[in-house]
Amino acid sequence: MNVLVTGGCGYLGNTVVTRLQSEGHRVTVFDALLYGNPMNIDVIKGDVTENASLSKALDGQDVVIHLAAIVGEGGCNLSKDYTVRVNYLATRNLSATCQERKVRLIFPSTASVYGARPDSFLDENSPVSPTSVYAITKLAAEDAIKTNCRDYLIFRLGTLFGLSKRMRFDLVVNRFVAMGAIGEKITLFGGPQFRPFIHLDDVADIFVEMLDNEKTGVFNLGGDNYRISDVANLISSKLGSTVETFEELRDPRDYRVNSDLAEKTLNVKFRRTIEDSTEEIAKFSKMVNYRASIYSNEEWLRSIWSKS
Repeated sequence: MNVLVTGGCGYLGNTVVTRLQSEGHRVTVFDALLYGNPMNIDVIKGDVTENASLSKALDGQDVVIHLAAIVGEGGCNLSKDYTVRVNYLATRNLSATCQERKVRLIFPSTASVYGARPDSFLDENSPVSPTSVYAITKLAAEDAIKTNCRDYLIFRLGTLFGLSKRMRFDLVVNRFVAMGAIGEKITLFGGPQFRPFIHLDDVADIFVEMLDNEKTGVFNLGGDNYRISDVANLISSKLGSTVETFEELRDPRDYRVNSDLAEKTLNVKFRRTIEDSTEEIAKFSKMVNYRASIYSNEEWLRSIWSKS
């Protein structure tokens, strides 16, 4: 199939592109290259807010996997206006164009749209209550897609982890592993709060499997639910490191996600575990400075936007 991947050079994007190519699909990557081109592949360099450029990139496509976004609360707060334009307005325009051209749209939203719900096991019918600009713009984008487009899949993703050619160490599992791998204490803020975790390779597999699936709708892809403290202890025991806990600095996000609908309706599988991924992340962590700004969305965007 002909597949357009926006944001195809990002943390999840390059993994999706690699998986598509391995399956023999014809892939076009559209990316602003904010984080560079880690795969060194041909890319249409462009901003998704540039409607004409993005519309042209859609020519001849069967499916678009729309990953381009300002991702994470910290990065979004650096420029809320631009975040709205990228995460919401560009998605709204793209969804209308997909409908006009009969292009299937696969869109990653976030389980953060549910907000802080510590006592609930959240399915797709649970009330939403986004608390960050990132989650608010993703939920608005969901609504735009459902209004404008008939052939779509929206996936509310849990917190990603895993090794990528455009690595991120601002994600919980990746950062914990990096700390432990180089002999630092794993710093834990709070601990009892729940969070869903899913390996980016599982997400990439699912996206590719859904290219010609006839199902549509909104689905949770949460993976496995863990307490943050359990994640830290699991990784520390694997690496022989220690955990330092600051209970008074607890992250307010606390939720568990039910992915039964996707498992039963779409037959998706969550194959990779945190234990399985620790070794490969640890090996990479020892080769780089995990604190370098390029490995953090917020820090890297702050560094490049301050120069413009």
